[in-house]
Amino acid sequence: MALHTKKSLVADERRRADIALARADWIERRQPFMQRKPERLVFIDETSVKTNLTRLRGRAPRGKRLQGTAPFGKWHTQTFIAALTGNALIAPWVIEGAMNGAAFDTYVETQLAPQLSPGTVVILSTISAPTIARAQQKH
Repeated sequence: MALHTKKSLVADERRRADIALARADWIERRQPFMQRKPERLVFIDETSVKTNLTRLRGRAPRGKRLQGTAPFGKWHTQTFIAALTGNALIAPWVIEGAMNGAAFDTYVETQLAPQLSPGTVVILSTISAPTIARAQQKH
């Protein structure tokens, strides 16, 4: 008989009382609400592209030079952020540079908030905590 060992790791923090309470609230109260009202859910995500990710090396046949292209001039970063509802992509926004707290505040105030209705549940994905500190405040 072959034995299989499988281990599922979970965060140590799950054992803390405050985390356990928040998790129970999420499972018992928030998730059922969101399942009953999926039209109220809006998911925000961001991604970025950096022009300095251009490959500088490659392979070519012996004796031949590999030709490539890259954007001319200064390297840039562009960030794209948008919100996704059950049936549409809303509030798309592109900025030069990386997302920071001030840029996120501007996005929420000028692009996202005008498209939301009262009772909307906004779920943030992969946006760092310092960026969203003001957004977490209840209004």
